[in-house]
Amino acid sequence: MAKSKSTNSESEESKSEEKQRLLSKLKGKCKVDEDYSPEEEEDGDNDSDDRIESDDDDDDDDHEEEEEEDFTGKTTPPINEAIMDVNKIDRISSLPDGLLVNIISLLDIKEAVRTGILSKRWKFLWAFITKLEFKEDEKEIVEKRAKFLDFVESTLLHHKNSIETFSLTCVVPYDFYEVFPHRISSWILKAVRCEVQRMILDIGFDNYLQSSLFPRHLFTCQSLKELRLNFRYNLRLPSSINLRNLNILALSNIVFTVDSVHQLFSGCPNLKNLNLTDCQLEKVMDVSVSAPRLEYLELSRCFSNEFVESDCDITIYVPTLRYFHYSGQLMYGFSLKNASSLLVAQLNVDGRIYRHTVRRALELLNVVANVRDLRLSSDTSLVLSDEQSVDALPLFPNLIDLGVTWRQGSIFRFNAVLQIFHNSPNLESIYFGMPLSEFTATGGWQLDLVPTCFLTHLKTIKIKSFQGSSAEVNVLENILKYATVLERIDLGPSEQDNFNLILDLLKKCEKSNVDLHRYT
Repeated sequence: MAKSKSTNSESEESKSEEKQRLLSKLKGKCKVDEDYSPEEEEDGDNDSDDRIESDDDDDDDDHEEEEEEDFTGKTTPPINEAIMDVNKIDRISSLPDGLLVNIISLLDIKEAVRTGILSKRWKFLWAFITKLEFKEDEKEIVEKRAKFLDFVESTLLHHKNSIETFSLTCVVPYDFYEVFPHRISSWILKAVRCEVQRMILDIGFDNYLQSSLFPRHLFTCQSLKELRLNFRYNLRLPSSINLRNLNILALSNIVFTVDSVHQLFSGCPNLKNLNLTDCQLEKVMDVSVSAPRLEYLELSRCFSNEFVESDCDITIYVPTLRYFHYSGQLMYGFSLKNASSLLVAQLNVDGRIYRHTVRRALELLNVVANVRDLRLSSDTSLVLSDEQSVDALPLFPNLIDLGVTWRQGSIFRFNAVLQIFHNSPNLESIYFGMPLSEFTATGGWQLDLVPTCFLTHLKTIKIKSFQGSSAEVNVLENILKYATVLERIDLGPSEQDNFNLILDLLKKCEKSNVDLHRYT
């Protein structure tokens, strides 16, 4: 059985190497003008029969003239003739169309379209690839951008197969603002009619686009499984939405109207993954929606219009949610209902404190109190650092893994984190994303009362950056003193190690039966 697996592995590697070799050879045959468009092939016929074959014919003539002698004037041995004949075989052209299409699909879209110049057989093979990924060079000047958009339109016009992925990344010149919505609407409609499964639109506009951009058929597309939109747009939705197969939705820089939020959630009953970044509400309002099958929710810098704090609340019913990530200011009240399935939470509450910030941060912690894995930012520790907030922190009965993340220049407060230690009786692992010197800078590591988890459950501590200073070693010595069931300490890289301090620490770890590791 082991021999069979080894043989299969070698066979797969051999196939992969052959595929890459053919791909490199194909790229070499397709180096033509960068502005080549499929439309240029429309007029070329009679004199360009089969360029691959015609090149081989010329090689045959040359070989017939020289095959009798090598460079020394001696007759070439028969075995060398056989080798030369094998090397002359056009293996690419002998492959079936389906395999050629698979190989072409590995090329950049422009290179894929250029293969149409090779011969009559290759003329529209590229039109059957299922991944259409258009990405404009960010350094393109305006004239080049216009050509890029023309290339997208021409390629879609000639495409003849279903579309697995339609991806468009570009910047729209101001001069195109009036005509672009109509053009992209037609491109989206083409993708929908080709049963697109994955659509990604990342488009640069200077201002929020007010014009209608999406054809209504997009919102009843039954083949669509993933939709990612990143551009400034005031979202207007048709009255009827039916995206029952949509599993992944990622929106950036979108402005929601009062109705569009409810329409979107009600029209995507099987949504499993939702990511909103820099999205806003058109006006201040309470929002309550249901996502019965949502498993992953990420909100980054959303609903903080002009940094104006609101008394309104956003409520999402998420009975199957397993992962939740929130980053930004709590300008709105935010609540997850029926979130009993939640396992992992990551909270990064902005350190700027407004009238309702502390209360809302505590409410958010209460929502995620039953998770097994919790990540808190240093900014969040600052928001919760006053004595009243620390006393109000919830219990975390199921928490096993706690991490504290940190960014350069942020302020860390240890008292809130220490209280979470006390409120997490089953905590087994702690990750510190900051240098331990931050502890000494904010009052030190004071454990007048040792957390229960240190005595019964804490097994692993991981520290991202360890410089080896005496202050940091002092913190670790206290950890070794209090964490009686600790099994392992992982220390991250440092700019320079104090070897003697590390060695001394290692000896103390050995006495405590703790494994000390450095990682990169």
